[in-house]
Amino acid sequence: MQTRSLVRKFVGLVLAGATIGCAASGPIQPRPASAKSTYIVELPGMSGWTHVNERCLRGLAEGGVSDHIEIYDYTKPYWLIGAVRAWDHNRAAARYIADCIAAKLREDPAARIILVSWSTGSAVTLWTLEDLPPGMQVQSILMIQPCVDPAHDLRPALSHVRGHAFALESCGDVFALGVGTWIVGAADGGGHTPAAGMIGFRRPKDANPSDYAKLVEMPYQIAWLRFGDFGDHVGQMNRSLSREVLAPMLIKDAAVASGR
Repeated sequence: MQTRSLVRKFVGLVLAGATIGCAASGPIQPRPASAKSTYIVELPGMSGWTHVNERCLRGLAEGGVSDHIEIYDYTKPYWLIGAVRAWDHNRAAARYIADCIAAKLREDPAARIILVSWSTGSAVTLWTLEDLPPGMQVQSILMIQPCVDPAHDLRPALSHVRGHAFALESCGDVFALGVGTWIVGAADGGGHTPAAGMIGFRRPKDANPSDYAKLVEMPYQIAWLRFGDFGDHVGQMNRSLSREVLAPMLIKDAAVASGR
């Protein structure tokens, strides 16, 4: 019942184009995007909706990526480590999100859907893509420090991405995605290992180079210090980094994939 109510919120708010209400600082109002009918859906980390997610979305909104923007908090009633290990619950949420995306694409085949996820939310993003019907594709995905097993086979998910799958990584994220996932395990049910958000993804031995052509891994850059990103677990969610680096990247990806 909890999952269904969240999905109703997702359908009613996200795909209808509502803005995010934030008691402290007011609603996030996306400015006109470079491409109309572009939807951003953000999946948070193990803490659920927090100010960290808000500042990332504000940056993307200010960058003009999307004219529809919302967050889908799949974590409730779980929290922190409980949300990381709630694999059945999170998989069910991913199936519902996939159903919602499929319904939207049937209604509006021109809709551009961008999935943005942080940490644990990246596992839900990958499962969502894997659950989409054959032939259906989102525009792009952005995984910020994904808390998933480096050996996760991305090929099924990448087949449902029209543009690129961007993965922001930081070898300095030692506590959350190093020690933390070594002890607790990755959010996709993978092994007890440093996560892909720290050490990157490993290609399957039987993968062809073209199989992973859509994956763009982005290791931490010292230049991002000017945006307040120190390579920790929350730095890449910074508002200015989202506005100045991530937003132009997503806009360009949409333009290239659309042939403009």
